[in-house]
Amino acid sequence: GEVVRAVSRSLQSKQAAVGYWAVALLRQLCMLPEHRNEIAQHGVTQHLVALVKGDDEQTAVNAIGCLSALASKPEVKQIIYDEIGDALDHIITPPKGMRRQKAALQQRAKQLQDLLGK
Repeated sequence: GEVVRAVSRSLQSKQAAVGYWAVALLRQLCMLPEHRNEIAQHGVTQHLVALVKGDDEQTAVNAIGCLSALASKPEVKQIIYDEIGDALDHIITPPKGMRRQKAALQQRAKQLQDLLGK
């Protein structure tokens, strides 16, 4: 209840450290199906997608982990598919002139892309 709500709100913080810790905690909560349902109901996918597109690689890895867990629900999987756009493509194969991501981030992005059927 309250914990998931508070953590979900923290994803929108302008402070990078708050977002980092919020997504790390949310990733842990996503491991339990009962929390996964509650998290999905809070509409956090757009905030997680924004963190995937952000500059911090570890935050992006954790956000992808959350999205992967949430994608186990078919209705949430479609929402993630619609919102993620080409962000995963840009991580896996960065466009010319864009910096290359670390292997761990690329691997997680590829796994999510496969899970989504993109």
